[in-house]
Amino acid sequence: MYRALDAKQYRLAVMGIRAAPEQVMTLKVGDKGTVNKNLDAFQQGGFTSTIQPEAMRATLNVGDAAMHRGYTPKEGDLRIALDVLDGVCAAIFGHGDEARKMGMRVPPRK
Repeated sequence: MYRALDAKQYRLAVMGIRAAPEQVMTLKVGDKGTVNKNLDAFQQGGFTSTIQPEAMRATLNVGDAAMHRGYTPKEGDLRIALDVLDGVCAAIFGHGDEARKMGMRVPPRK
């Protein structure tokens, strides 16, 4: 996705951005049949905050428009979509372990 963005292949980048959260949702909550049902189950499973699904839906919609309606998003919109995706994925796949390790390096209170 980042390489496609750097190469100014905006439709390709957003198609990857569109596919990634669906794969993550399916991995975590299974396939519920539709993207909206997957997103609802993903939130109910505690994988997003209460405000993230709106941003995720917007990001998914940009990808749908690129795939099905020939829409080419602007670079700034792609960067927003990547930020949304990174925010969701970081909390699920990265920050938990990193935060625990960081916490272990903090000296205890006296």
